[in-house]
Amino acid sequence: MKEKFPLSFRIIQQIKAQEYERFFSQLPDFELYMNHLGEVRWMKSGEALKQHEFFSYSYSAWDRLKKHFRLSRKFSLTGMNPAERELRLHFRKYLAEKYLPEKKSPKNTEFPTESRYALNFEELENIPISLDFGHEEIWKKAGILGVFVFTLLIITTFILWRGSEKVNGQLLVRTSGTDGRVYLDGTNFLGYSNKVISRVPLGLHRISVTKRGYSSNPRHYEVEILSDSLVIIEFQLVPAESEFNGYVKIISKFKDTKVFLDDRYYGDLLDTNIFAMSPGVYKIGVRKDGYLSVPPEREVEVKSGDTLVYNVQQVPVHTTPGNLATTYSENIGSLEVLSNVKGARIVLNGRNTNETTDHIFTQLPIGNYSVTVEKDGYGIEPPSRSITLSRSDPAGNARFTLVPEMEKVSIRTIPERGKIFVDEKLTATGRFEDMLPIGKHRISFGDLENYIKPKSREIEVKAGSPVTVAVNYFPQVQISASVNSLGNMIDSNCQVLTGYTFKDRAFTASQEGGPSIEFLDKVKNYFWKLGFAFPYRNPKGNDALKIEFELPRNLDYDQKFTFRLFAASSKEKYPLSLSSNVDIEIKFNNNVLSYYYTPKYIEDLAEVELTEWDVSSYVRGGLNTLEISTTDKNNTYYYVKKIEIFN
Repeated sequence: MKEKFPLSFRIIQQIKAQEYERFFSQLPDFELYMNHLGEVRWMKSGEALKQHEFFSYSYSAWDRLKKHFRLSRKFSLTGMNPAERELRLHFRKYLAEKYLPEKKSPKNTEFPTESRYALNFEELENIPISLDFGHEEIWKKAGILGVFVFTLLIITTFILWRGSEKVNGQLLVRTSGTDGRVYLDGTNFLGYSNKVISRVPLGLHRISVTKRGYSSNPRHYEVEILSDSLVIIEFQLVPAESEFNGYVKIISKFKDTKVFLDDRYYGDLLDTNIFAMSPGVYKIGVRKDGYLSVPPEREVEVKSGDTLVYNVQQVPVHTTPGNLATTYSENIGSLEVLSNVKGARIVLNGRNTNETTDHIFTQLPIGNYSVTVEKDGYGIEPPSRSITLSRSDPAGNARFTLVPEMEKVSIRTIPERGKIFVDEKLTATGRFEDMLPIGKHRISFGDLENYIKPKSREIEVKAGSPVTVAVNYFPQVQISASVNSLGNMIDSNCQVLTGYTFKDRAFTASQEGGPSIEFLDKVKNYFWKLGFAFPYRNPKGNDALKIEFELPRNLDYDQKFTFRLFAASSKEKYPLSLSSNVDIEIKFNNNVLSYYYTPKYIEDLAEVELTEWDVSSYVRGGLNTLEISTTDKNNTYYYVKKIEIFN
């Protein structure tokens, strides 16, 4: 069973940093790169160009001195702690096998074949390292020179402190809840709040404090720094409202680059290169002493939730700032390609670059470029852009708007058996879900047994607005009630009630009073015979038929419904009536249909009369009723053979 690895996480980071620096310092093709968190990585230039997190790191004179001591040290594996020895050998074996050709890879017999300790090398490979880990304990092993330099630093610091006693003051900036960075006169970093800051120059100064994600109140103080005195001021750092913020990401390889917002100092890149801003239009500028920024400033529109990328090249100024042709490295420019819809393929001069928006090309030769983007299902506005990268203006920008050419359309029939036609072409049965081109389309539907098909309609498809359509096939309605040739009542999909009415009184169902079924010898057939209801009452009442039927609820009743009546009046008068008068009342859902209805006489026709009404506007979901009755003004008998209602 393997032993538990005894070294701490920090010691592992230190050993990894030392072994990686020792290995890559011997390979001329690899350079050191660092990100804004201080993490380092060794990469070839081609690999570095494909990413934007790490930037080239240049050693200072002090770094080179410390590096010399680190790399000149001889690590003796003999007598070394077994865990450290095994870890160093595993790192060396891993690096040699991964980065050296097989013919150059050393055949070191000291490389371990088995591990004594429980090491997870996948986790070890992902441990971040920085130069700080390689710097630790350097002075412990640097010998007399280290002690000498350290002593010299103490003496120099003491002399400088003694010489500044009378020309410097002290400052304490208090901020509640969190610490911020304190600046003198806008751009000179003094230190951090909530700590006494010494060696502050005497005189009248403007003091400000900043922290990412916070706003200060007030923006600054005007204070006078006096010798041998402590000035105390207080700021409030309030978290910025981030819900509606936009962001600007500034890409620069120098972390001491200063950022200006509308010509006002806004901070530097030491802590982060992402700046939160409220929506609006700003002029962003970047500056570094001794360097020329390309471009030096840029106008941007910050939108809520969006992140803009500002890539800046900074080249040393050896002559005059205007001599950009000699100061800008290798006559190389940059090109930023953006689109409102991310992931569009970028094409330069007709060639697919295998990059997608948003992307910044940082190593383009000076010259003319035709830029376009492509994305399936989208139109591009404008179709292309012409960008010129020149020595005086080596940074270009191309922005495109992608407009969808198609949009999602969903069509469903109820029931899900109807055939769906789009622009006269059969596309689906029951349910259609697909992309349709932007514009107007005609949709129609096929026949379905026992149903009335929906009417054709036109839909308009717009970019960014999916269309959903649900249509109902309306059931075929066939309502009928009649008396057959045997004198029997026949009903279909309805209920037939017989009864009577009185003036100003509603229908009353009754077996005692109401229409009877009788055989009429003149036409040799059976009918409902309607006249007066009660021969021995006064008033006598009126015979009435009532038809009740149900229709589906929650449907689109944009259908034509027809009511047919097969009936006729008679010249046979009520007993004791001296005159002949015909007056029949027909009501559909309490709407009177018979204002202009005067039935003909059955004696003249030798059969019944067919009369039709359009009742589409009266039909409703749920219970429907039809009433046919004589009135107080009627004094002749009325014969009904059949009633039909259909759509």
